[in-house]
Amino acid sequence: LLRVVLDLLRVVLDLLRVVLDLLRVVRDLLRVVRDLLRAVRVFTLSFLHCPYL
Repeated sequence: LLRVVLDLLRVVLDLLRVVLDLLRVVRDLLRVVRDLLRAVRVFTLSFLHCPYL
């Protein structure tokens, strides 16, 4: 029984590790999207403020 419980714990820990890796990837993707949006916003603002267009 103890061995079964330990195996279950090991499986749960592996699953948690996978979930954490996925969350890390999602966080990095969100960071990239945020930076892209910031760049687009800055570009649009500078584009709109150009007086000679």
